[in-house]
Amino acid sequence: MSKIRVIHIGCGNIGKGVLRYMKQRNMEIVAAIDNNPAILNKDIAGLIGLDEPTGIKVTDNLEAALEESKPTVAMITTSSFIRDIKEASIQCLSRGIHVITSAEEACYPWDCAPEDSKELDELAKAHNATIVGSGNNNMYNNALRGFASGINRIDTMTITDIHNLDNFGPHLAQSQGAGLTVEEFNAMFANAGEQMKDAPDLITPFLKSTVSTMGWTVKNESKSFEPCIAEEDVYSTALDTLIPKGRCIGMTTTITIETNEGPVAKIQIQTRTFGKGVNKPGYTSWSFKGDPDLKADVVELHASEHTSAGLVNRIEDVFVSPRGFILLSDMPK
Repeated sequence: MSKIRVIHIGCGNIGKGVLRYMKQRNMEIVAAIDNNPAILNKDIAGLIGLDEPTGIKVTDNLEAALEESKPTVAMITTSSFIRDIKEASIQCLSRGIHVITSAEEACYPWDCAPEDSKELDELAKAHNATIVGSGNNNMYNNALRGFASGINRIDTMTITDIHNLDNFGPHLAQSQGAGLTVEEFNAMFANAGEQMKDAPDLITPFLKSTVSTMGWTVKNESKSFEPCIAEEDVYSTALDTLIPKGRCIGMTTTITIETNEGPVAKIQIQTRTFGKGVNKPGYTSWSFKGDPDLKADVVELHASEHTSAGLVNRIEDVFVSPRGFILLSDMPK
């Protein structure tokens, strides 16, 4: 295998973690892209706490960086939505550069963005490249599959999560309703029981990725979205604004999937801001009902860091994976 050369696109919270972990592992970072004026032309060393400059300065000119740096892999951590990563992905895939993205929709892209996903899939195959969504789901999928290997019959699999939105960036916070009035939230998710077109549902592709990894297929699905309402004024670091009492500070999403194979998969996830200076770790509980039952609680979950690590840990795998827009279940285990 030729030397892996990585271009990184998006230097927010998740992106900084990716850069830091790649440097820790002595991976070759050839360029860093972001459009934030506050960090343009600055060495990435200042973003990730290094004393010595790396020689890699943040630029907003992706096309020039691609031509000059000749990367083999692109990391894209700019947004949760395929529509937002599409243009950068096209520029990379059309050059035969593999793409790994933190966009939650890319965990299971075919339902939430079918036309864009088809276009990216065909482009990737035409240029012998791969595009895949990874992050937190990389850890969840492997852990849950590991637990399932010790269960003879699974009737239900339930994931219960709590995450601090301030550990992520503004895109995710906005998608989870932070800062909205209750009326605005309810309007956004008015068609939650139907096939939503405008409401940002980032949890369904996450769960469908897990279902796929378990070797199950979707028969039916249902979903509900409830606002988390501020009981007092709360400052959101992710949004850099004060959310007044009575407005939304996030949401609780519940997704249930019935599978053709029999097991029912369910996730209930609360994503909310806890206020300035509150460094609250995440929490997850994984529960299986069947024969035998199993329950595992992870009481200290650092979701943004796990997301960054889940992206970096898939860099080498992308070279030996199928071409096109693939799922984590298509990659080496």
